[in-house]
Amino acid sequence: MMDPEKTISSLIELSNKLGDVKAKYQNFLNKEDYMLEILKKRIDHLQIVESNIENLEILNEYHTTRLERLLVDYFFRKGYFKSGETLMNEAQIQVI
Repeated sequence: MMDPEKTISSLIELSNKLGDVKAKYQNFLNKEDYMLEILKKRIDHLQIVESNIENLEILNEYHTTRLERLLVDYFFRKGYFKSGETLMNEAQIQVI
């Protein structure tokens, strides 16, 4: 027979591990929801552009914003955080 104290200790340890797994799983779900929301926003954005493909003003605005986003992304990836933030603020770029 197993010692009752050892059994309780093992159950507490198992409970703690299950709590950790649950927290990791919840974190994973939150990341998935965030990524899904980003994809939905991108699809909506592309649909707006596609529906206005004949409008040169909207198309130029799209291309300018796209270029600015690429530059901001490049700055952040290369570690130029201040430059990236400055361009992001001046271009009024929002996170999609």
